[in-house]
Amino acid sequence: MPRHYMIDIETWDTAPSAVIRAIAIVGFDLKDGHYAIDATCTSIADCRRTVDQQIQAGRTVSAETVAWWATRAPLGPMLNSSRDVANVEVFEPHSLTGVVENLLEDLHDLHTDPTTCIWSRGHFDIAILEDLLQTNGRPVPWRHNQVRDVRTLDEITPPIESQMPHHPLADCLAQIGQVCAALRLARADAQPEETRPQRRTVFGAGFNQPLRRTAGGKAEATAREDPSTTGAE
Repeated sequence: MPRHYMIDIETWDTAPSAVIRAIAIVGFDLKDGHYAIDATCTSIADCRRTVDQQIQAGRTVSAETVAWWATRAPLGPMLNSSRDVANVEVFEPHSLTGVVENLLEDLHDLHTDPTTCIWSRGHFDIAILEDLLQTNGRPVPWRHNQVRDVRTLDEITPPIESQMPHHPLADCLAQIGQVCAALRLARADAQPEETRPQRRTVFGAGFNQPLRRTAGGKAEATAREDPSTTGAE
């Protein structure tokens, strides 16, 4: 069972109620600064056959997003290439219920193992999938503390360029690479506990504040100079 999932979706809107075009889920493990893809937990759902049902169910389409997609490569050839490039089966659900069931099946073990994490780039994907599940009366299969944001890692290591931008599987793989690179960098920078600088107290730099017991049994702070600021050994 993978310890991590990367998820990426393509939509016709940017709101949580967006019509979904495709969903990619990639299970992966991290070990010794490298990652391994779990092919048994990797899939793509091509949701284009369900667009009319999604709209009838109240999901939304944005004119701005439609115009933006008009400048991109067609999604169909991109999804079909997944079979050859990554040897991944592309599911084509014929109903909105099928989309939801596929999603829950792929992520069924998130609640059984609280250490498993679900990743996406920003909160865009997660918010839309939560809205999809909740409006269809289905449980969200992850806890709030299992969600991780790849975008936060931009402060640590730059994003890895997707080999096929806005292809959900290619984006997932690029984002997994960034997660792995950031964790490698973090481990390399980690210091043993005994070599870390001593924490300063809230009372101000230049003093530490050991506690002593008074005659009445109360603890009170006693200020003395902090050798780290005076040059004393």
